[in-house]
Amino acid sequence: MAEARHCLQTRPAYARLNKLPIPYRVRLYSEAQYQAKSWKGLDTLVIYQAEVNPMGDNPRFVVTSIKNTSARCAYELFYCPRGQDENFIKHLIVLLVLSPSKDCQLLMSNFK
Repeated sequence: MAEARHCLQTRPAYARLNKLPIPYRVRLYSEAQYQAKSWKGLDTLVIYQAEVNPMGDNPRFVVTSIKNTSARCAYELFYCPRGQDENFIKHLIVLLVLSPSKDCQLLMSNFK
């Protein structure tokens, strides 16, 4: 996180010198080998994202077995879309629970 904080402090000056857009946040990715004692035979990797923005730190960790890609690619292409899908499912459940009627026509009108 210290490296990400440092980047957030130094990149605006670099951007101003080179007439580039000033970054709002900084995201750094890395990975490390990890295996819990109970995971015998599994070869796992921890991908971590260090994000810093003006509101503070936002660290994220993902344990995966994906090996043939970079940490950033695995995080952004595999795990972010999966999280977004879970958000859609939660939203659908809220629509179903809060719907005044369980009528299919009313449910379909929520998706238009």
